[in-house]
Amino acid sequence: MTMTDREMLELAAKAAGYVVRWYDDSLAYGPTFGIEVEPGNPSGFEPWSPLENDGDALRLAADLCISIEWFPGQKFVQACRFGIGEIIGWVDERGRSGSLRRAITVAAAKIGKAMQEKH
Repeated sequence: MTMTDREMLELAAKAAGYVVRWYDDSLAYGPTFGIEVEPGNPSGFEPWSPLENDGDALRLAADLCISIEWFPGQKFVQACRFGIGEIIGWVDERGRSGSLRRAITVAAAKIGKAMQEKH
C-alpha cells in the first residue's frame, strides 16, 4: 500500500517526536504542514516539510540517526536506519536534492510506522 505525502509526513514527524497539526493557510501558501517546534512559542506551530526543505530533511535525518549513501553510477540515494529505509532514484524532475529529501522522509515514515505497530 502506497502512502500519501500527508500520511508520510505525519509518520515521519511522529517518529521524530514532533506534535503534528495540519492547517489550511490557502490564501497565502496553500495547505501547509505544521509541527510544534518549541514549548512557549506563542504560535506553537511553524511550517515544516522535509519533502521541500533541505534543512527540515537533514534535521529529520539527524534526529532519527538516518544514514545516507549515494550510488552515483546508478543514480540512486539510500536513506536508512538499522535496516529500515528507502532507495530513491533521481532520474526525474526532483533531481538529487529532491530525491534525497524524499528518501529521508520515506525512511522516517517507515520508522514511524514500525514504532506505531509496536504499540
